[in-house]
Amino acid sequence: MGRLALRPDEKRNEAAVIAGDKATVAEMTKFPLSMPYSVKAVTTKSDFLGRYNEIFNGETNAAQCFRNADPLCV
Repeated sequence: MGRLALRPDEKRNEAAVIAGDKATVAEMTKFPLSMPYSVKAVTTKSDFLGRYNEIFNGETNAAQCFRNADPLCV
């Protein structure tokens, strides 16, 4: 399966997630950030930074998925 083309802002976000650059990812995030499966929404940048590992490593390792260009990595 081919990889979808990303917009420049999506590429920047992907690069920040791969690098573990929490501050850049937080700056690019619009709050509140809804979460799946009845998980409490992320309401502030501070909340986001505190829950970063839960958000990006809870169900899967987002950095690894981006690095491997696997859109189905879940």
